[in-house]
Amino acid sequence: MWQNLTVDGRKLTTTIQVVHQASQFVAMFGNSYLPKQADDSQNNFDWNEETNQLEGRWIEDPEIRLSLDVINFELIIDKYLALEPIPLDGWNKDQVLSNLIAELKKARIDTTKLHTINHFKIPKHPLDAGQAFGKPAKELLEEWALYLSNSQLVLEEIKSQYDRASEVRVWPHHFDMGLYIPLSWDGQKKEKQSVGLGLAIADAYVDEPYFYINHWSESEIAYPESLPKLHFGYWNTKDWKGLVLPASAILAHTNQEALVRLFFREGINATMKLLNCENPVVVR
Repeated sequence: MWQNLTVDGRKLTTTIQVVHQASQFVAMFGNSYLPKQADDSQNNFDWNEETNQLEGRWIEDPEIRLSLDVINFELIIDKYLALEPIPLDGWNKDQVLSNLIAELKKARIDTTKLHTINHFKIPKHPLDAGQAFGKPAKELLEEWALYLSNSQLVLEEIKSQYDRASEVRVWPHHFDMGLYIPLSWDGQKKEKQSVGLGLAIADAYVDEPYFYINHWSESEIAYPESLPKLHFGYWNTKDWKGLVLPASAILAHTNQEALVRLFFREGINATMKLLNCENPVVVR
């Protein structure tokens, strides 16, 4: 069930940045112990709205995973053994890593395999220079959790309409919750067109969290002089073409859920028309 957002997305920026930094421990764990995937999905997360945790993927032998409890601001090792949560508040990155290694050893994990991620970088932060984590205000953590839960609700419903749609996951690089939908293929089953959609955090294009719809085509797209108009949201044309719905537009509306669903319904269908793809989506 959708829960109304109440906090200006711009006020969440610092909180989201700190949570993004903390999530890298979960990404590092998956990247260290799971086979590398072509799409780099070994290091992404599932959002669990019941526990408010960003859950990493399970590894085998032994079966174990690492998660980030967003509200309590601590790392959680899931295993049949009772292991202590690993707090973040008041500890710097090196100390958190040392504490994580100590707990993993209790679970008989070969910690020599645990290594930092070096194939992508996230924005620099004072935490990189030894600053200790500080737990953000609970109401801001809870609000970001609502953003994630609401986004997952809508994205999972869209996913259910496409047999080949990807999982709905949070990615450690850009820290977006995304869904990828292949739309068409050639005779060798190679993808020719796709659409991506999800929730992004503030970046160089929008200074607050926002919903987005982007697209890709193997062949050149003949864009019209005037891009299709939507009731809500707008077209980004800097560096990439796609649709954007900022959080501020959602908070200003009396029926937030209806607005978001309309944005995705109109936006995906407009995108598919640009791609000449006859496979419209219905967001109820």
